[in-house]
Amino acid sequence: MKTDISTQQLSKALSHFLHRYHIILFVLSVIGGLALATFMINQSINERAVEQPTAGIDKFDTATIEKINKLNRSSTETTPFVLPAGRTNPFM
Repeated sequence: MKTDISTQQLSKALSHFLHRYHIILFVLSVIGGLALATFMINQSINERAVEQPTAGIDKFDTATIEKINKLNRSSTETTPFVLPAGRTNPFM
């Protein structure tokens, strides 16, 4: 048996397919377009801008170094935190 497919039969089959599934194809194309747009916006937000290196960033002045040295270390003991006496919650 020889099957002969003419352009008329092919166009009729394609027309029938599009007529039957046009809503599903439309919804899939809209969802796909929105997913693509969301992905592209997410990529552009997460993309880091190339920053030009500036001279002198890695150098501290002596005042900054002294301030850093004055900070408390995590190994040193601190005084315990005590709440003030009286009302502690202003909404009560």
